[in-house]
Amino acid sequence: MNAMMEYVIGTLENLGFVVPLQGLSIQRICGNAVNGLTASVAIGDDEAIEFGLTERTDGSTSNVLNCVIDTEMRQAWLTSDIYTDLNGARDVALCGRKSLQDVFERIQEFLMVRREPLQLQQIIEGLPSCLENAASRCLMATVFKRIGLELVYMPPFQVSPSDTSKTEVAMHDLDVLARYARDEMLTNGTDLCRIEFEDTSELLIFPPEARAIIYAAARIPNGQETMGEGE
Repeated sequence: MNAMMEYVIGTLENLGFVVPLQGLSIQRICGNAVNGLTASVAIGDDEAIEFGLTERTDGSTSNVLNCVIDTEMRQAWLTSDIYTDLNGARDVALCGRKSLQDVFERIQEFLMVRREPLQLQQIIEGLPSCLENAASRCLMATVFKRIGLELVYMPPFQVSPSDTSKTEVAMHDLDVLARYARDEMLTNGTDLCRIEFEDTSELLIFPPEARAIIYAAARIPNGQETMGEGE
């Protein structure tokens, strides 16, 4: 097995595809036979691999994306009813792995939109790895600002290695978290929802008018910015 084949298989596995030892693997990602999303991977030999996504809606099937790669000849052939700009052949040898980066990004994008919504506990388990990243914190702050809430991230007492096995949280999952925060504040009669994580970090969620009180109660330094400000 060459390096390109190893890269493609590893990336597909990270995206949640079931890669067979030989032959064809078909898995239903969500929905049912009438309305659902299906992923497939076929390995012809040590040099060729085909993978794709198909979506069936009310009896009609569309090709989300299909890709055939000859990893020895470094050639790929792409077809898609949705991402028509990807259609055609491309020389994978020109840019190596980067030649397929946009393909895998489109697949990930589509899967994130179509996947089953996460439950609250799954979201909370996946948040710590997101909160470690400044760019992710800015995106979260933007989502919550739209619905009139602010966030403050309290880092863990001791830095520990990130757990990459945790659930991947998307922006549209934050609606569930926002509803939970509002319900908690309403139930407890306070302007604060405090979420504590296993790594000892915390996420404070509150309305803008409560910022001064929250900062004082949590002993947050006056110079510390609300999440999303200055990051």
